[in-house]
Amino acid sequence: MSLQDAVDVLNAKAEGKPVGNHSQVISAALALQTAALSTSDRDLLDAAAGLEIIATGGQMDLNGAGRRRARELAKAVAKLALNQPEL
Repeated sequence: MSLQDAVDVLNAKAEGKPVGNHSQVISAALALQTAALSTSDRDLLDAAAGLEIIATGGQMDLNGAGRRRARELAKAVAKLALNQPEL
């Protein structure tokens, strides 16, 4: 379970590419949900919610604005990953 998985999945969505295998998506969602338990940061909460949707079988087909938002969320999660020990 790693925040880097979350960054990778969000970057894939930002690039309009398919996300990694389903186990990576589940790992990403769990890592970010765990990290988001102690925050009120809107970007991290949005990222956690989006990854949960994907991990539970939902689809997120993003337009240009959605891909830009995914890129912003990936940056926010990457910043968190730098400041937090591995889960």
